[in-house]
Amino acid sequence: IGVEVDVTFAASPSGRADLLLSLQLKHEVGNNQVLVASKSWSRSQLLDGAFPKTFRLDVAPAMNTRSVNTVLWVLDKASVGDTIGIGEIRLLYDLPELESTAEATVMWLGQLLRCYNGEAKIVDDRISFESGEKENITATGKLCKLLALAAAKGMVDVDAARTLVAGMAHTILHVLPKGPANLLPHFTSGGGQHNLSEWPSGDVAYTVLDLIVALRMFDMEDELAKAVTYVKSIDWAAMKAPNGGFYHGYKATGELAEHAWFGFGTEMIGVLLAAHMGGVPGLMGPPPSDNGSGFIDETGYPITPIGKDRFGNSWFATRTAAGQRQVEWYADPAHASGFFAANGLFGLSAGEKPSGWDADSGKIYQAYGVGGDHIEPLYQENGHFVVVGHYHAMLADLRRAEAIRMHDTLMGMRLLSPLNMLESMSVNAAGEVVHVNALQGSWNLALGAEGWLFTDSALVRAVYDAMGEVPELAAAWRYYFPDQGNPDFDSDGLADQIEDGLGTRWDHPDTDGDGLFDADDPEPTVFNDPGVFPVLTIAPDTVRVEAGTAVPDLLQGVSAVDG
Repeated sequence: IGVEVDVTFAASPSGRADLLLSLQLKHEVGNNQVLVASKSWSRSQLLDGAFPKTFRLDVAPAMNTRSVNTVLWVLDKASVGDTIGIGEIRLLYDLPELESTAEATVMWLGQLLRCYNGEAKIVDDRISFESGEKENITATGKLCKLLALAAAKGMVDVDAARTLVAGMAHTILHVLPKGPANLLPHFTSGGGQHNLSEWPSGDVAYTVLDLIVALRMFDMEDELAKAVTYVKSIDWAAMKAPNGGFYHGYKATGELAEHAWFGFGTEMIGVLLAAHMGGVPGLMGPPPSDNGSGFIDETGYPITPIGKDRFGNSWFATRTAAGQRQVEWYADPAHASGFFAANGLFGLSAGEKPSGWDADSGKIYQAYGVGGDHIEPLYQENGHFVVVGHYHAMLADLRRAEAIRMHDTLMGMRLLSPLNMLESMSVNAAGEVVHVNALQGSWNLALGAEGWLFTDSALVRAVYDAMGEVPELAAAWRYYFPDQGNPDFDSDGLADQIEDGLGTRWDHPDTDGDGLFDADDPEPTVFNDPGVFPVLTIAPDTVRVEAGTAVPDLLQGVSAVDG
């Protein structure tokens, strides 16, 4: 709603009567400049009276839809010797009073929507890019699903959301070029016309799975049928790897990628589901993930698993263990950061490094993580401790209190607001902030928005129901997550139908968060102090049963210990 600038001192020995201080908001592209709003103050307003002074430029509501990329202050009509000191420049916003979860959801989804290119009906890779410069296809598919969830929650107008999804579906299914194995690109330019990178198997799977859920939720049956047909048309057999996984796709040159999807994580689940829809089942390695990068355990392609898969993995146990390690990482003496630990800041996930630009483009984006199956932890940049901004939102379903604390802290530090985002930050051993990267990239914005939306179990059910109403996707899900008798999505020992009657969460095995699975908790909807009931802790090295063994019991990977 406005801009404020603090002037700490000013002097004009030249005595020019027409001296002005001007504040301007502009949108600049090359040599083209569009002035969105401006205001000027006279010599007497600037110089008379005590310093510091605050000057404010209000932005009319009609201008809120305009794009601004330059905030400019000018000491106009100045002469040699005239001076001014600027203390701080603040962008002002108006936000309704919301509790933290709702506030966070609105902010992450709102900033993602600012990446949407309404003309081309596609999502730009970041807010700062001009339309057509670089587009993110995976973020486009994810936005389709998030709009369907937001519409179901009453956050956005249903008809408007449906129209946006219809447009993006058309772009994905009918505009984007197709490459080897009938794969789509990951990044494009020119409104989806030109491929800028590889032809990826994973990103195509994630894009279309999210799109399928959105189309089903909006009852868009014609486009849904086309989306399913497209997934089945991909040559998954050509990408099947000898270990049972799937190659990453094809290089821009058309050559098969050297690396294959196989390691544990939601990325692998997304590929497995899509390939199964195409008639080609596959295998997945045991936990942990390859590098312990947070998003690998928490992203929904199209939903984040919580129960047991056909390989014997307890996803609740694995995700809980991974989340616990992330939350406690900087309190561990082995890699302690007093600043991060004291402020409740955590999160090692993939993102642009805190210092941002690098002459070597391969060093800008880093898969920060707590370490995994065969990759060591990556938690520093140039010896400084790193936190990536989106992971706390992704963990909000499992660790709501810690996620809310981090959200509130970042808001208080002004590192997060409706106008700005924390991509990553670094601090030194003394607790001094070294770098803050405020990138607003559409993919990590999508991950954060999804994490906060998935705190609503009704929305998780909406995704699960939509999957169940698409026969090919339902069959793929049940192949990898077979029910033992009645459907029990969260594998807590209570069938989904029974949980509905009890008022417990069917998508989370511990509804009240007191450490007891719902089936073993005498009061499953009432938090009981751990001093009353034993606490369930996760043993990370026992969360998987090797292939060929008996089906694990309910508490595989979980042990009751003294509180």
